[in-house]
Parts: sequence; structure tokens; C-alpha cells
Amino acid sequence: MSPVSGGDSQAAKELGIATYVSTPVMLADGSLYGTLCAASAECHVFSERSEQVLQLFARLIAQQIQNEQLMQQLQQANAALTTASFTDELTGLPNRRAVFNRLPQLFARAKIDARYVLVAFADLDDFKRINDVHGHEAGDDFLCAVGQRLKEGVRYDEVVGRIGGDEFVVAGAGPASRDEALRAVQVFKSRLAKLLTGEYQLPTGIINYAGPSIGAVAIDPALTDPDMALHEADQAMYQDKKSRRK
Repeated sequence: MSPVSGGDSQAAKELGIATYVSTPVMLADGSLYGTLCAASAECHVFSERSEQVLQLFARLIAQQIQNEQLMQQLQQANAALTTASFTDELTGLPNRRAVFNRLPQLFARAKIDARYVLVAFADLDDFKRINDVHGHEAGDDFLCAVGQRLKEGVRYDEVVGRIGGDEFVVAGAGPASRDEALRAVQVFKSRLAKLLTGEYQLPTGIINYAGPSIGAVAIDPALTDPDMALHEADQAMYQDKKSRRK
């Protein structure tokens, strides 16, 4: 690195630069990030000390860049781990942890807005028979297909997730009045039943599925917390299962 007279460059001369000096900014892996330049409108003779100072600044810049890159990598890795910890590995749906993390937020918003919360608990009837007759690979394919239907069929603001082997939860904000909420929860249940019932074309074959047992309830968030709401939906699901068996 040595100083260069601005007179040697027409562009530098037009910019009023009489003297400039530069040094490369090298990262730890040997790659060139850029160049650190110093310029002056006056003529200067750069000493060895000046060159050392410029090189020191270049190293400090390289270290700062590397620290920022490392921080970005750590943030990306942390985001990936967080996503993985809240995602069901088989279906790609939010898992039990994610559902229990999001439900309090949904209840808090509904409470502020003075609206009911609609909660549905779905259990895949005859799932064991699917595994026994078609094999566990078909069972996994079926769960994935159910998960895909839920992803595509629920509304953007609804909470959906797989909370057990063949158990799924869907929840969303409902109307403000109790009568409207009771009507809405029946529509909510019918929508989910229609979504999950019918023909499933799986890689391992076709399954005509009669549908899950679904318990759906309208919850006043001012009186009931998410845990109790899930319990009520679970109980309603067992009542639906008994009715379907009859």
C-alpha cells in the first residue's frame, strides 16, 4: 500500500483529490470484502505509521463485518430451531406446543373484542384400522393428507395444530353474542367435518374416509381459559363419537 498522487488520475483530479491511499479489507477466510480508502484534497506524504493505522482500521472493519455475519447466522439458526420446535415433524402443522402457545393470544384478543372463541377437537375415527389394514406407511400418508387439508381449509386467522397421534385442534374468533356463537359453532363443526371426510388418494392407495369425531364448543374467553376450553371440546368430541357409533 503506497500513496498515489491525485494528479495521476483525471477522475481524482476532477473530484479535487490530491492524494489517496487504499488497503484491502480481507475476511478471515481469505476473501476480499472490499477496499478501505483515504483521500485528501492536499498533497501528503504517508508514513509507515499512517499505513499501519489504515491497515488497523481495515482489520477492525473486517472483524465487525464477521461479527455481524456471525450474529445473522446465529439468528437464522435460532429461528430455524424455534420453527422446528413448534412444528409437527410428520404433518408440518403446528404441534401441541405451538397450539398451547397461540391459544392464549387468541383468547386475549377475543376477550378484548368481547367475542366468543370457537374451539374444535377432532379425533380420527378408525385410524387404527387404517394402520392395521393398509400398513403404517399408509397411516402416515393419511395423517399428512389430513394435515394438508387442514392447512388449505382453515382460515388464515384460525389456530390449527396436531396435538396427538390422531388428534387435531382448530380454534378461531367467533361472533359477539351467545346465540350467534352457538349457531356459528355448528357451522364451524360442519365445515371441518366436510373438509376431512371423503376420498383420500394416497401414494399407497385410495381410502374412503367416513370422517372424524369432532367436538366443537363456543367459549366465552372472559369465563373460560384455553385449557378448560380444550377440555370442553374434548368432552364434546367423545359425545360425538358415541353418537356416531350408534
